Amino acid sequence: MDLKKLFVLYFFCSAFFVQSQEISTNDSDEILRKAIELYKNQDFTTSLQYTQRGLELAPDYHDIRLFQVRNNFALGRLDAVDQDLEYLTNKAPNYPDVKNLVHKRIREENTTAERLRLIEKYEQIYPDDLHFQTLKATTYTETKDFKSAREIALNLFRNANLSDGDRYLLQNILKRTTTDEIAVNYQVVSFQGDYSRKNPWHNMSFEYQHNFNQTAVLARINYSDRSYAQGTYYEIEAYPVFNQKFYGFLNVGFSGDEIFPELRTNASLFFNFADRFEAEGGLRWEKRNETDFITGVIGLTAYVDKFYLNARSYLGPHRNNQFIQNYQFNIRYYLKDPDNYLLFTIGTGISPEEQNIYSVSMENQTLHAIYSNFGFRKSFSYHHIIQLTGGMLFEDISSNKKGTQFIAGVNYRYRF
Repeated sequence: MDLKKLFVLYFFCSAFFVQSQEISTNDSDEILRKAIELYKNQDFTTSLQYTQRGLELAPDYHDIRLFQVRNNFALGRLDAVDQDLEYLTNKAPNYPDVKNLVHKRIREENTTAERLRLIEKYEQIYPDDLHFQTLKATTYTETKDFKSAREIALNLFRNANLSDGDRYLLQNILKRTTTDEIAVNYQVVSFQGDYSRKNPWHNMSFEYQHNFNQTAVLARINYSDRSYAQGTYYEIEAYPVFNQKFYGFLNVGFSGDEIFPELRTNASLFFNFADRFEAEGGLRWEKRNETDFITGVIGLTAYVDKFYLNARSYLGPHRNNQFIQNYQFNIRYYLKDPDNYLLFTIGTGISPEEQNIYSVSMENQTLHAIYSNFGFRKSFSYHHIIQLTGGMLFEDISSNKKGTQFIAGVNYRYRF
């Protein structure tokens, strides 16, 4: 025998000897314990040797096979994962964590056709698991089959058994699967109490939205007649989607009229975590009468069953040695899908988002204001959506004067 063959033989014999020395026990529980320890230390290759040995001793020890699946996931051996999942879904489909690993296997698949094949395969085993339909809708959005994705999402969103995580994913799918929309908004603000102004304000806006793949871009024209002055404000807005966890909000607006800022920019980043939560952080900057104002934004949203619960704070700007602050809490209750809901807002301080009244609050920012809004949004077929809102704002006009504003609005939106 030549030297090369002798070396190869020695290598395999040594490897077998080392492995047999390392796994000297025939106790399946001890093998599982060691495999888990190695897995936690990210020694996936050695952990896999233990799970393989454990399954030689006890093929139906499902916990060992589950850790073998996890090791193969970590090592990128999807073919081996498929073999073990085939075994588990045939033998014990409802064993703890089996279905979760099936979900993971589908998400790990990069080939669209193969992912859809896996979804259809495992749907037969888990017919009551709605998450497979969510995975299918997500896959369709990635392939730009927005019609199929939206059809699935609309049907699923009405299901009372939908998980909060899936509801959040489907809501985002529905937002991103419309190509074009136009909207017209009208709002009237009346004044009661000690206000010097008595004539109501009338605010109108026209909006066009186009979705480029998963990024929505809007152009908006706002007109306000405040009885003492009129003005027009122009905006461009975008919601870029970076991945399943992150998306952004960008807005630029400008006006040549005194009642609006000369220039305004907004930017926020949203991060989805723990399936049902969404965190927001951002900045608002605007220029009025050659003066810069900066506002920080923080927010947290939770999607709980059919509720959208949002807390948001606007901190700043700093003006005349005072720090303007706004705190608000927003609730939506979805009736059947994201186009149909009841809404309620309560807050203190004036938000910089409220362009129609924010400029007034900056004139006397040390005084107190509290407000609430309520309304509902209703869709009539896929194309037509109407939203009605009403609200009240109570504010200190001066140290000894108080006023109340009544706000009512209607919005009509048409989808192409």
